[in-house]
Amino acid sequence: MGRLNNQEAVWVALSDLFLDTEISYEFIARRVAHVDIIALEYMLYFEVAPICIGNLLMPIPTVWSGFNEDCFINDINHHLQQFNASRFYRFKIKLQAQFYKRFLNHEWLKLAAEIRLAHEKHLAS
Repeated sequence: MGRLNNQEAVWVALSDLFLDTEISYEFIARRVAHVDIIALEYMLYFEVAPICIGNLLMPIPTVWSGFNEDCFINDINHHLQQFNASRFYRFKIKLQAQFYKRFLNHEWLKLAAEIRLAHEKHLAS
């Protein structure tokens, strides 16, 4: 894929939480620290998780080195079109987000802590 816009780059960074590898929270945090933490949490649970969660729920995850950016971004854009067009789809995603928040709580807390550290380092320099 060509150059990613800022939102797409954040989606790609957050998708690393769904890979079947050891997560580098510091690496992800450096890539997303410029975004407000509340916006990041929303993007994680309402934009990225609906597309990527299946990889973590599989007995043997198929994606471990990174999602195909073209397909991944197209899937999110299609998801967002549905989200904006259908009240039923929005309701379904809002219910699923409650599951995602519980399922990914540990990962989110670690990532949020790394983001706060990145902010502190930036302010100190």
